[in-house]
Amino acid sequence: MISGLIHEYVLLFMAQRHGPPYNNPQQVKYEPTFGKHSLFFVWNGIVLLLERALEGHPFIKWMGLNLPKQVRTALVLLTVLPIAHLFTDEYVKSCFFSDTAFAFPRITYLGTSIE
Repeated sequence: MISGLIHEYVLLFMAQRHGPPYNNPQQVKYEPTFGKHSLFFVWNGIVLLLERALEGHPFIKWMGLNLPKQVRTALVLLTVLPIAHLFTDEYVKSCFFSDTAFAFPRITYLGTSIE
């Protein structure tokens, strides 16, 4: 939880820039959405607590002994990948990772706005 709060604090400073970031093609000032980083770290805390609670379960022991390391690694990654956007979206929106922002798939509306 503390890590989530520290990351929210970093977002606060990232939002203090004057004007839009230089590498922002839309030239829109960044307005952070707070709470997503904390939620991400709360989820990871829950996963760690579940890991500790279930480590003695026979099925978990069987998986540890019989599944290949690559499959176990994939299962661990599947606990975080569905919610990874909670952590990375704010950095992408703020153009903090301008060099890697193109690696994140996005859908961009190219039409005119309806007003």
